Amino acid sequence: MEKEMSFTSTQLELVSTISAFTGEEACAISKGAVSFLIKGDGEVGEIIIDFDEKEIKFVDCNVDTKTYFAIVGFASCRDYTTEDYFTE
Repeated sequence: MEKEMSFTSTQLELVSTISAFTGEEACAISKGAVSFLIKGDGEVGEIIIDFDEKEIKFVDCNVDTKTYFAIVGFASCRDYTTEDYFTE
């Protein structure tokens, strides 16, 4: 049986736009969040769209400056905050 997911138009727009900006598909989708694995400079980071907190989290993420600020600006226009997180 296939699991059905439903997103608001804003959530769907965030997911599809971040996918377009990064060139990556979502690697994990749940009711409250969508995440993308971002590979760069031999490291793997993650971008997480947290729908419950209305926040985009850059976790150990090494994306180029243009992509980073495109996502930050796009998120801000959709009333989402952004934050950088480092695990080490």
